[in-house]
Amino acid sequence: MIEEEEDFNTRGAFLTKKEYFAQEKIKTHIRKLADAYKRADYVPPLIVKVVDGRVLVRDGHCRLRAIKLAISEGAEITRVRVEEQPGDEAAQTLLIVTSNDGAPLSVLERAVVFGRLKGFGWDVKKIATHVGVTTNNVRAGLSMLEMPIELKQLIQREQVSATYALELFTEHGTKAVQVIKDELAEQEAAKKAKGGEGANKDEDKKVKVTKKKLTKEPRMSKQVISDMRTSFVALSSDLDKAKKTDTGTYLLEVSEETLELLSKLKESISSTDDAEPEKNPNQLDLV
Repeated sequence: MIEEEEDFNTRGAFLTKKEYFAQEKIKTHIRKLADAYKRADYVPPLIVKVVDGRVLVRDGHCRLRAIKLAISEGAEITRVRVEEQPGDEAAQTLLIVTSNDGAPLSVLERAVVFGRLKGFGWDVKKIATHVGVTTNNVRAGLSMLEMPIELKQLIQREQVSATYALELFTEHGTKAVQVIKDELAEQEAAKKAKGGEGANKDEDKKVKVTKKKLTKEPRMSKQVISDMRTSFVALSSDLDKAKKTDTGTYLLEVSEETLELLSKLKESISSTDDAEPEKNPNQLDLV
């Protein structure tokens, strides 16, 4: 009897097994495999490892489920082709990310493999070499593992991309989860309020947080900063002339030059408020 080892396969990481296999794309994938088994088409063999008398699948989790599905629907499958995977735990883990026969890994699922290999004592360069990616790719993946579980779940549910989630996490920390949730809630509300023509078409469309260039609050221009500096220097020289009144307040007399500088500063600030907000290419926001 071929078994699945709990938590070995990184596909569906951070989701329950039930949720992962309930995804439409996974159900469709298994359905196609089951139909292929029914037709006796060629399907890549299951890769297994015998551990303490147990035959554990190492590559082919969806194929194993497809076989069971086909049998439940009347297919007579008494034998399936299997191959044993040699090597230790690291070699078996590496197979998850290097095999071309299984369902594609998400960015985060691949990152879990990086983390597991690192736990086996592999350095970034060795991981990159064996997986066939850059060292920067490995480092980014390892950084994703530092994100909160809830954020990883949003990624796995395809509600935000892994790379954008990492950017938000870098900028907002754990608050990135709420930033994404708030935007998803707004999108859901907008979709429900849309109504009318095209509403049914969009009903099943999954909302997703994406990245775009966004305007920031107006920033002070270099001119405003320069005017502020000049005005403050001029005003500071007049502060010594402040006179205390009988009411406990102070009366400050400023020179005509200082008054002109302050007026110029006021105009500069007003022009900034009226101008179009400056776009910052490094500003992240949500669609």
